[in-house]
Amino acid sequence: MSLFDSDSSSATRSNRKRGLGCGGCLLVLVGLFGVSRATDVWDKFWEEKEQEEQREEQLEKRNAIESDVQQFASEQAPGLKKALDDLGDIRTRDEQRLKKLAETLTALDRKPEEDPDYARLKNRVAEMERKQDELTRQLEEAYLLWQKFLISRNPEEQKRYEDALRTGQKTAEDTNRRMRELREEFESGR
Repeated sequence: MSLFDSDSSSATRSNRKRGLGCGGCLLVLVGLFGVSRATDVWDKFWEEKEQEEQREEQLEKRNAIESDVQQFASEQAPGLKKALDDLGDIRTRDEQRLKKLAETLTALDRKPEEDPDYARLKNRVAEMERKQDELTRQLEEAYLLWQKFLISRNPEEQKRYEDALRTGQKTAEDTNRRMRELREEFESGR
């Protein structure tokens, strides 16, 4: 086991903090920096290591929840999921177009921010990002209400869940309609 190996055992972590089981690493630090400085360096190293492990654990939990939310969307709110997926695809495509247009304008010694088509496309991408964030929040809210309903089996929670789902689906429909309008508007050059 090296100095950088992680071990969830608090006893091992405690021993490492005191310099035990690390092949004399603390002694080397003492020799280089003196006792006070070596202890500070050692403590800082392990504090940062523990913070990194906590961040990784939080990220794993967040990823697991996001996976559950996606499964929920597929099973309970397919219209909302489709709207989010479609919006994401359109946004990605428009971001690529925006980047290419900026590169082309720059190559022709023009400033992208002064070009009206670039500005229009940039605004469209920003609007899609806002809509996508709004739909994602609504999906997460519906998921949370669904989880609460499953726990409580309360008719009031069921109604709130269904209301949130309807709101999310209505927003998804409105967003799809607006994105189609924006696409038509952009493609027609208005």
